[in-house]
Amino acid sequence: MSEIHFEPLPVTEPDGSRHPAPHRGRQLALDLRLDTEPAGPRWPAPVGAATLRHLRGLVTTVLEVHSGRRPPGQARVITDTRLHRRLATLPDGRHLGYRLSTLHAQYVGDGVVEASGTVRTGHLTLALTARLHAATDGWTCVRFEVIDNVPAQEQSRTGTAS
Repeated sequence: MSEIHFEPLPVTEPDGSRHPAPHRGRQLALDLRLDTEPAGPRWPAPVGAATLRHLRGLVTTVLEVHSGRRPPGQARVITDTRLHRRLATLPDGRHLGYRLSTLHAQYVGDGVVEASGTVRTGHLTLALTARLHAATDGWTCVRFEVIDNVPAQEQSRTGTAS
């Protein structure tokens, strides 16, 4: 089974220490001071339609390599070294029949997108996660997982064992 790795996200909520709420006896008061600093980008932020279409093609390519429908060399330029090495060491002859069904993506940092979606295989629907980084020559997939915690008896019945 593959290892799932979670990376921490930057804190997006203020901690309240910068502008403590004023105390007015027993009356609660909202701290509505305006910041003098310009607002930076808000994360997570939605991904535009054109970018989502491009990322869908990229994630589909990586999924097809993962499921054995494409050779790993076809994903060399769109995956980082570590992910490509992992895809290249998957056993041959898998042909899992995975098909990307839905994909949702959002910016979680400057030039960093996290995507999640669903993958169909037979009558099963599985989850997919990916992390993509923008580079000067396009997007690079740095994390990719199909979460297939399917019980062994279900895998043998549907032929989805890896």
